[in-house]
Amino acid sequence: MNIAESVKKADCEKKAAELVEKGCDIIFAENPNLESILEEAAKKYAMDPVGFREYGDAQKAELVVGLDNLKKEYDAHKEKDLEYMVRMDQRLNKLFCFRFWIVNYLFADGPIHSFYVDNLRLLIRKVVKADETEKYEAKVEEIIQTLLQSDYADEYLEQALGCNAALKELRSIKEIQGELERVTKLIDEDPMKNVEQINSIWKNIWKVIENNEIIGQKLRHAIYQVKFRSSMLPLYNILTHTIEFRKENLQLQEKYDNMHNKIDNILNQAKKELSADEYDLLKMSYEQAKNFAMYKDVMGAVDGKLIPFWFGIHDEIREILRKSNSSMPIRSVGQAGMFYYLVWYLPTDLKAIVMTPDFTDFSLEDL
Repeated sequence: MNIAESVKKADCEKKAAELVEKGCDIIFAENPNLESILEEAAKKYAMDPVGFREYGDAQKAELVVGLDNLKKEYDAHKEKDLEYMVRMDQRLNKLFCFRFWIVNYLFADGPIHSFYVDNLRLLIRKVVKADETEKYEAKVEEIIQTLLQSDYADEYLEQALGCNAALKELRSIKEIQGELERVTKLIDEDPMKNVEQINSIWKNIWKVIENNEIIGQKLRHAIYQVKFRSSMLPLYNILTHTIEFRKENLQLQEKYDNMHNKIDNILNQAKKELSADEYDLLKMSYEQAKNFAMYKDVMGAVDGKLIPFWFGIHDEIREILRKSNSSMPIRSVGQAGMFYYLVWYLPTDLKAIVMTPDFTDFSLEDL
């Protein structure tokens, strides 16, 4: 690289060191091996957007496989005593610590992210031109927000774009046009009141389109939920959503397409106004900020399976503990609920399991 490399690399590694020293004390305390892994990843990928995407995708893929394996084991395990459930919670925490936290929080929420945002803000100020100070500052802020928003389609936007493509495909299949017109009329009239008729029509339509690859790809999240929940309702609901919000989804599509053009214009203007080194730094900062937004969205890909599974384990543990301690408060918890809530009501031997640091290396095979 030729972008004042030594300065940039030193700055980035300094941010990685700050993160290790100041951030995520509980995570590092429970999993001491994570610190060296984070330091290695920060030095290797903090200045490599393509490498970071490959790293993030690999982490996400193992997260999904690990979650599937643990859920299958848990569902097949007949004698689920308190110790087994506590150990399963610890295994889930280890999986998420090593295959989720690094790309989702330690990069995306830490000082490395701040480093790139600071670069964007500094360099864009050299690009923007305006006669009045207020207009100048407003323009700078507008461009910064556009770049940070990026042209990444998050889970919600991806669903809207997928609905548009699915609807276009539905309208191209001649043998379902009559049914499609009927269901559209019922949805426009009142989707709640007509839900039984609507779902009955979707059932008939699905028999025709279930092997359509385009529709299957665009509605894959709903189809995944069908398999997970053993119910067709997630699919019927997303098909209804596709019709009910077709105008809004098209507006989102237009906004998304315009965002591509806006960002291209910003980068083209920056290339004219900045030196080659400055432009390379701006481009890299944008790409990494976009990457961090992408991997902040990892949870959305597994939420449908994760929340009922992991939170369900916590609910079962809580109910067992409340049988011997009726004064135990009922609280809503997240993934870390074991560490800040349930652990205090566990028997001493199980407390020790939760509070003892895990020095073993991570691998899917040993999880």
